[in-house]
Amino acid sequence: MLHICLPKWVITMVKVIGLIGPIGSGKTTLSEYLRDKYGYHIIIMGDLVREIAKERNIEPTRINLQEIQKEYTSKYGWDYFARLVVKRVLEQKMEKIVIDGMRRPHDVLIPKQAFKDNILIIHLTSSPEVRFKRLLSRQRPGFPKTFEEFLEHDSRERKLFELDESIKYADVTIENNGTIEELYKKVDEVLQKYGFT
Repeated sequence: MLHICLPKWVITMVKVIGLIGPIGSGKTTLSEYLRDKYGYHIIIMGDLVREIAKERNIEPTRINLQEIQKEYTSKYGWDYFARLVVKRVLEQKMEKIVIDGMRRPHDVLIPKQAFKDNILIIHLTSSPEVRFKRLLSRQRPGFPKTFEEFLEHDSRERKLFELDESIKYADVTIENNGTIEELYKKVDEVLQKYGFT
């Protein structure tokens, strides 16, 4: 359990948006939109692991990054990277932050415990078919080439990171199966409703 005495500026000014969803659901697109339109600073949870890989001169392949994450969470606790995100927000004194790439339950619960009413967790969802097409268009090495392989990969990651459990802690769900304009419109409405513009 995380207990933090938040500085006054955090209590009165900070706004944190956390993004959770399966691969290909549009988290990066959404975080960039929040940055460009609303002035949010982006913290990508995966980058915290990539920074460690860079410091240790380890090639940042998907397998290597997963091994680093496993090593650090085994040594320092499952909530290590979530605590690191909270620490970074407090150190940098950013007033608007979007945390991209929450996966495990701790990734959601630790920031929620720290920022309380100042955080909004958005679950971004898309159909497997739509997500697969998006991943194919990225043409990243190592990603599944067939829809069947993608479904197996997706199922493994959901179980590995307990994604379905993490999603239960989201404040709102946004379906992202349509155009990018439709996504932006939905996001604008959510931010207006919850006071995170």
